[in-house]
Amino acid sequence: WINLTTAADAKCIVSDWNYNTSPFGHFSLRTIDTSGTNYALILYIKKDLSDAGSNAVKTSAILAENTWYNAVFTYNSGTVTFYINGSPVSSTVINTIASNLFNQDGILTIGNWPGVSQYWDGKIDEVAMFNSELSAPQVASIYNNGAPGNILPLNPVSWHRFESLTTNGGVVTTADDSGNGLTGTVENGASLSTEVP
Repeated sequence: WINLTTAADAKCIVSDWNYNTSPFGHFSLRTIDTSGTNYALILYIKKDLSDAGSNAVKTSAILAENTWYNAVFTYNSGTVTFYINGSPVSSTVINTIASNLFNQDGILTIGNWPGVSQYWDGKIDEVAMFNSELSAPQVASIYNNGAPGNILPLNPVSWHRFESLTTNGGVVTTADDSGNGLTGTVENGASLSTEVP
């Protein structure tokens, strides 16, 4: 779930692509300016080690400020499908989307594209990653649950609900509700909000 406070270009939602250093990762999802006043989502998929962010898929859906959206993307052998609020939306491929993901796992970062400092301006909730493609009915079911519900039956690899923060020795963390122990570290002034989708 995403909620953009101030519409602008290059506001990153989630990324495991570190732009400058290894491990380089696979993808980055952020906003893109489509007309000077309209902002959509663009997903960059890393093709190979030399890829500097030229291969992407851009949605047609325009984001309004201060509005919650359930945003999902799936990838399967070079095919990317975007869903907004449970329904697929049209998209445009820029250059080439690789049929296989670049073989180097990155460090998942929520709210920033590491290496280029493209920070999100707004709220993010219920971030989940999966090792297999969700079907259209599964995506619709997640959205139609209304208030964020239990997605454990879908076997997420990581699931950050942001229900609470833990501080230990000055380090602030957020739990991984998938059960896989991928605890997140909270940095750069991020904080919890009581507002939910």
